[in-house]
Amino acid sequence: MARKNSKNASAKAEKVGKKTTSRSRSSRAVKKDKSEATPDPVEYIPGKTNKNTGLVPADPLSRYLDAVRSIRRLDPDEEHNLLLKVKKENDQEAALRLVTANLWLVVSIAFEFRSQFQNILDLIQEGNIGLMRAIQKFDPFKGVRLPAYASYWVRAYILKYILNNWRLVRVGTTNVRRKLLFNLNKVMREMTAAGIEPSPKLLAEHFSTTQENVVAVQKSLTSSDVSLETPVADGSTLTLAETLHNSAPHMDETLGESEIMERFKKEVAEFSKTLKDSDKMILFSRLLSDDPLTLATIGERFGVSREAMRQAEERLMARLKKHLEEKVPGIKDFGFTPKKGG
Repeated sequence: MARKNSKNASAKAEKVGKKTTSRSRSSRAVKKDKSEATPDPVEYIPGKTNKNTGLVPADPLSRYLDAVRSIRRLDPDEEHNLLLKVKKENDQEAALRLVTANLWLVVSIAFEFRSQFQNILDLIQEGNIGLMRAIQKFDPFKGVRLPAYASYWVRAYILKYILNNWRLVRVGTTNVRRKLLFNLNKVMREMTAAGIEPSPKLLAEHFSTTQENVVAVQKSLTSSDVSLETPVADGSTLTLAETLHNSAPHMDETLGESEIMERFKKEVAEFSKTLKDSDKMILFSRLLSDDPLTLATIGERFGVSREAMRQAEERLMARLKKHLEEKVPGIKDFGFTPKKGG
């Protein structure tokens, strides 16, 4: 359904573009929203209609870009009113207006990845789905403009599409394998520098995973599909490896990561006051630690078996998750998962 709606939005862009006159374009130039401080990135994308001849480009991408340029942007009040209609009334016409008015954002982000993926229209379609998702999730009372919030969802959907079409990163479909994907080479270098042979067995122990996972990620990292050091855009110093962790959509960049994390820390501290000593050790020395202790180690300190500690950990995780979801709005968007050792 989302993909169908994305195509409808694209068709709407074409339709609106054909109906827009040159007079309305010049009028918009005068009435341009002064609150938009950033330049229009779509203006720098090639393929515009030739102003001298008036000829419309023949290829689908150029026609689409011309149509997107012709769509009037929303001023803050218009945007807010439409968002309220979507939020309170589930108004689909308002949602479509928000989508079409922000297609320029999807186009500009899609072009950031043109050196990594040739079919820009595919990226635009995926980005449009991300835009619609952002409109569904957006809170109009947060004091943030929709494009600022939506850019992270659009980029996330585009990145996810690119990654799903590269065999290299398909292997990183679980949290464990994603961790391996980003850290395996670094740990292997550290082991080698220390005179230790980084065997799959040792690496599996280090990452608390199976040798199968280690071998699968090693094979992917040595494949010729794509380099993780590939720049994400022409002239950019940012590499694909540095952006992969953003493949899941986040609200924190725009709605205040620090605010949510402060609430998180505060509520964890409050939660810990209700715990006995063994549970506190599980919480701070295992679930929330970058170098977690094993269950056996904690069990030895308190004179109980590893199995008893495992059961205590499961109960604690369930309580912690429930507490945080009740006390910290937005924590689900972080995909919070406590760390666990062996």
